[in-house]
Amino acid sequence: MLKQKKLILLAITTALFLILHVSPSFGETTNVVQPLWTAPIPHRCTNPDCETSSPVLADLTGDGIPDIVLATSNGWIVAVRSNGSELWRRDTAPHFGIAANSQQIHSSPAVADIDGNGDLEIVVGVGTIYGATCTQGGVIAYDHNGNFLWRFLTFDEFTPPSGCRDTVYSTPAIGDLDNDGSLEIVVGAFDKRIYVLHHNGILDSHFPINSYHHLRFPDWEGLQGHLADTIWGSASLADMNGDGFLDILISTDEGNFDENFPPPDGWDCPYQIPPHPWPQDYCGGALYVVDRFGNHLPGFPKRIHDIMQSSTAVTDINNDGDLEIFVGGGTFYYNNSPDHPSTAFRIWGWDSQGNDLPGWQGGKVTTDSTPASPSIGDITGDGTKEVIALDMDQKLYAWFANGSQVPGFPMTPRSMFGSGNPANVGITPILGDYDGDGKMEIFVRTGPNVTIVDGNGQQLTASQNPPNAPAFYTGSIMQNNAALGDIDNDGNLELIAHNSTLYAWDLPNATNSADWPMYRYNAARTGHPLVPRLHIAPLVLTQLHEIDNNSNVQMSFTIQGMAEGAINWTAVTPSGVTLSPNNGEVDGTPTAVSVTVSRASLNPGVNNRTITINGTINGQPVSNSPVQIHVTVYLVDEIFQAHLPVIRK
Repeated sequence: MLKQKKLILLAITTALFLILHVSPSFGETTNVVQPLWTAPIPHRCTNPDCETSSPVLADLTGDGIPDIVLATSNGWIVAVRSNGSELWRRDTAPHFGIAANSQQIHSSPAVADIDGNGDLEIVVGVGTIYGATCTQGGVIAYDHNGNFLWRFLTFDEFTPPSGCRDTVYSTPAIGDLDNDGSLEIVVGAFDKRIYVLHHNGILDSHFPINSYHHLRFPDWEGLQGHLADTIWGSASLADMNGDGFLDILISTDEGNFDENFPPPDGWDCPYQIPPHPWPQDYCGGALYVVDRFGNHLPGFPKRIHDIMQSSTAVTDINNDGDLEIFVGGGTFYYNNSPDHPSTAFRIWGWDSQGNDLPGWQGGKVTTDSTPASPSIGDITGDGTKEVIALDMDQKLYAWFANGSQVPGFPMTPRSMFGSGNPANVGITPILGDYDGDGKMEIFVRTGPNVTIVDGNGQQLTASQNPPNAPAFYTGSIMQNNAALGDIDNDGNLELIAHNSTLYAWDLPNATNSADWPMYRYNAARTGHPLVPRLHIAPLVLTQLHEIDNNSNVQMSFTIQGMAEGAINWTAVTPSGVTLSPNNGEVDGTPTAVSVTVSRASLNPGVNNRTITINGTINGQPVSNSPVQIHVTVYLVDEIFQAHLPVIRK
């Protein structure tokens, strides 16, 4: 009952090629913005519109200024300095045992210090999206100097041709799942598996996981060690249950079986299933949310009525202390069912247990499929964040946290030639302060341009030729996302775009603020703009102490920073209570803090004390600061211990 993998001919590789390549005649006076520099990308593909991998900005050289890393569709990884000079380039093909220039990359590179050595590493998924082409799918890692570290091959040859491992289209997400100081790499693959790799490329023992359907149908073959369908989406990493550990959110093509298969769960397919050999009574897609051990979190998988190619955006958008999830759908059932259902023409907003958010019941309706990923940022300048998304009809949407529509949206962004791009898998709006007004503007690729839209839905860049406003022109149709960063350390953002040539434009009126500066939010591609906060456990300390015992009472807790950087913390303690340490910096690694309660401060009976922990980052309080720890010491005459026998049945 397993689906065949759908190598859907994406709009990014088909219909867009039908758009005319216009050779503009700009005249003597032009609004076409001249780049700071351009860098031809060696070993590029023949067709200039084929680059689906989005660039990433990260400081490889350690000079405090971001460099640029990109991948090409014919399997190369290229690192470029912030001034446009090339650092290095590497062909990934030889490490997969195939001919030079024959590997393909549609995943986007992720960058982080995965091994904790102080230098950054680059990780990317590889493999083709074309069914007649043989590549070897997997993941590859290089160090900051371009030295090969390791490669990992996917398990199955699920799709022809024979002998070709299945593709990793998913962009890796990198994070410390087990809080041990080294990072893990999370990807999904066309072989229907969710992989978690340690920093050295070794597969984590808890992954890949069984399909959730294995719990329903334990006697069915083919549901162990993988899902029931392929994975296009990229993972988000976020602490969804508040236990101090990152969890994994990943969208999948895995549908559900309807009430004809026991036990019934109310699921049905409200449209005709695509023709044989498609499994009947099976449809939809699913968002998996699992912990570091592969255990399903409550409320998940969450299912929709089309495949789920969109990747999630995760944040605490309503400041309630819990994380929320925003995600789009996919294109398969709309394209392949005889009914062409529009059931997945929407963006969903869910809480950390998969419930509809207030104002988001049933999702926000769009005019077409939504395989592109949402982004999150403050485009209105009201101090709260909005959800921004694109659909396959080239429309741009924006909603407030309560689900109401931002005035001016939806709108259709256009290039200087009036063209746009359907927003397919691997696409997302980019958000940064383009004009220095303190609000985020929206950057989207449209034909050969990067188009910028204000938070009121007004386009700020050219929509006609000759250009009637600034135009950021790349010469051919873009298939990936731009990126924003201050690459010359002048306090202003620069705009980076890759389309077989790498472009960098100065944005002289910009600040250096960007709420969603690149695909999947950051260089580690976590899809989660961390709201800095402290994680302290336990929050309640309790101990019995005998009156005749004159020693001080000893307890402990751990403190951990959940943020992009280190959090500074200080403690305020009541009389008779001391901490060691009582201040410092914390990151994702838990720090043990000992608590000493002076015996002299205790009275017979119940003694309650409260410790207050304040956390700041960049001088500003973190979201849950201050945190209170409640300490109770029972001073009693005598403590009795009872030992119960262990009885085995």
